[in-house]
Amino acid sequence: MVIQQLDNQLVDIIINHPDVRPTVEKGDHYITSAELFNGENIIYGSPLGAILFVHKGGGVYEGHIAFLPQGRGKAALQACSEALDHLFREHKARKVVASIPLMLRPARFLVRRLGFASEGVDPAKSVEHFVMEAESWAV
Repeated sequence: MVIQQLDNQLVDIIINHPDVRPTVEKGDHYITSAELFNGENIIYGSPLGAILFVHKGGGVYEGHIAFLPQGRGKAALQACSEALDHLFREHKARKVVASIPLMLRPARFLVRRLGFASEGVDPAKSVEHFVMEAESWAV
């Protein structure tokens, strides 16, 4: 899979897809990604999924993923790996953090498989926090 930078229309289609939406946000209103396309954030993916890195400052990015069912598994692993490689090499990211709902076991497995380290579970929010330092990525 070759990842590409995505436009907000394709990202919006992916994040509002019925097979993705329940894991992104609960509710009936349409979610838009337009505000994320501000020059500081980095958005990669394919027509089967989106990988968003929201810039938090100081070389730190918060990672988000949304994949359609046919883009999950090995395809998602490869796409996320390519996106992280681009992020660390081209954008000189220092660290990526992610918070994944406990109910999304496949997503938690995916980030572990990518090499993210768990920083523990927040039982109040039902999420597990992960971190990937640039030094631990094979750049």
